[in-house]
Amino acid sequence: MPSLSLDVPEFCGNGHDLSNHLKFRKDNRAPKGFRWACTACDRIYRIAHRFGISLEQLEEMLVEQDNKCAICEKQFGESTKDKPYIDHDHSCCAGNVSCGKCIRGIICMKCNTMLGMAEDNVSTLTNAITYLGGRHA
Repeated sequence: MPSLSLDVPEFCGNGHDLSNHLKFRKDNRAPKGFRWACTACDRIYRIAHRFGISLEQLEEMLVEQDNKCAICEKQFGESTKDKPYIDHDHSCCAGNVSCGKCIRGIICMKCNTMLGMAEDNVSTLTNAITYLGGRHA
């Protein structure tokens, strides 16, 4: 049986060695039929663009946070729950976009969900801390 030969790049646009074609998203508009970056780099690029910052600014933030969530301090990873999420002040920019000036930090999915469920309300989060400490209001 003949082997399947795909015309995929050997490196993503950021120089990551990618011998596995599954690490590239298909793109019929691209010359080789795949996006310029691996899925991880492509996701990071799209996030930075959506939040009004450069890749360099995003990388600086990750370095400053030691590649960890600003809240729970867990290391960012490849699984969905471990991927970095940019947190911003929704009173400045509503929704999933930002002007870039209201970014608070980079957090994991669980912490992002926690803040979202509390609607970024400091009083609610303070009450939750008190509750967990055993002093019920």
